[in-house]
Amino acid sequence: MALNYPNRSYVADSIAGTLQVPITQSSSTFTSSTSLAPWTDVVNGSSTISGNIVVAIEYGTINEEKILCTYNAGTFTIQQRNYNGETNFNTTGTHPASSTFVVVWSATEAAEAQAAVQALVPNVLSHTGTTVAAQDITVGQSSNAGASKFAASADHVHTLSSDALYTFFSNANVTLTVQAGNVSYGIVTPTTAYTVNQADVNNIIYMTNTTAVNVTLPGSALAPGQSVTVIRGNAGVTFAGSNIISNGGTAGAPALRARYSVASAIWLGTGIGWLVTGDIS
Repeated sequence: MALNYPNRSYVADSIAGTLQVPITQSSSTFTSSTSLAPWTDVVNGSSTISGNIVVAIEYGTINEEKILCTYNAGTFTIQQRNYNGETNFNTTGTHPASSTFVVVWSATEAAEAQAAVQALVPNVLSHTGTTVAAQDITVGQSSNAGASKFAASADHVHTLSSDALYTFFSNANVTLTVQAGNVSYGIVTPTTAYTVNQADVNNIIYMTNTTAVNVTLPGSALAPGQSVTVIRGNAGVTFAGSNIISNGGTAGAPALRARYSVASAIWLGTGIGWLVTGDIS
């Protein structure tokens, strides 16, 4: 008898089946005239058996035969007669219709289970080797391939939106300081009236209009603390919006004082509004 440790199914509520037709020398399948609805595969909880099972036909009689088979939707497909020589039924004979059969635990399965346990005993249950103290895991270190105790460094990048970063730093009460030399400012050059938007954050808006225009500051286009810088390049430029405060000039509608005057508009949040500060009147 060879031990090959296959995966087998085991059945709960395994009532006896009854052969619907005889099993003869040429039979490759058989069915039961008795309902096997209570059968439940103990692995997956289904009435469909997921692997091989062993059944004993005419169980407890001189004509008993163990058969390795599979079961699906009421049909048994024969894999091996006289399973592993555990029975010696003459397969030229016939198991008549109405013979009963049951699912059984075979000698082969018992031998495999015992062999597996015995193989584990010296290595697991009775381990006598040298124990090794737990090792620290250090991120950012390196060692020889296959022998490292260090966690590998990150090998991929996660892209985060500016809103996500702002929310993270705000919730964590973190302040970032950036050297001016590392900052690049985008410049937009409107020739007509202009409305500030999210894309203008930390940009320079250089107004090149030839007649007086408004730069409109919207109600909530930016996140609190974000700002834009506006330069008057030619004709008059007045800040417009529903919620503007300033540290000089007209609080509700400050204007850039002269050509090349500069002012910053900082969104302080709902309930406060825009603070416009700089060379304004």
